[in-house]
Amino acid sequence: MKYTKAAFSYTEQLELLISRKLTCDDRDRALKWLQRVGYYRLSAYFLPFRIPGTNDFQPGAALDHVLNLYKFDGGLRLLTLQALDRLEVPVRAIITYQLSHELVVFGYADPANFFPTFDHAGFLKIIAREATRSAEVFVEHYQTK
Repeated sequence: MKYTKAAFSYTEQLELLISRKLTCDDRDRALKWLQRVGYYRLSAYFLPFRIPGTNDFQPGAALDHVLNLYKFDGGLRLLTLQALDRLEVPVRAIITYQLSHELVVFGYADPANFFPTFDHAGFLKIIAREATRSAEVFVEHYQTK
């Protein structure tokens, strides 16, 4: 199947949105957002403002509403990642400590310490790949000492 749709310029993308009844008070600002973020990235944020079953926007829907939702989503993503970091690091530290004391320091390298169905060889390949790829100081220290 051949794809026949032509790529739209930023101006054409904005015109399409306006033709679908999205209010846009500041065209220059709108064009900057389309250039910086992209139409298809923003398209997911258009959905709550669309009339179901059509490509048209609900009365009163404005690009500012879409951008506020986009910014809110970005802020929520950052807060979530910060919260996960506060959980992930201590959990990893606890697991590392417990395993190194219960299974000896290199307990992860012994397949007997894992369920028989666990892909231990694949696990070790991932560790080796990540150790090679890492630029972390502690990894370099570990490899040289």
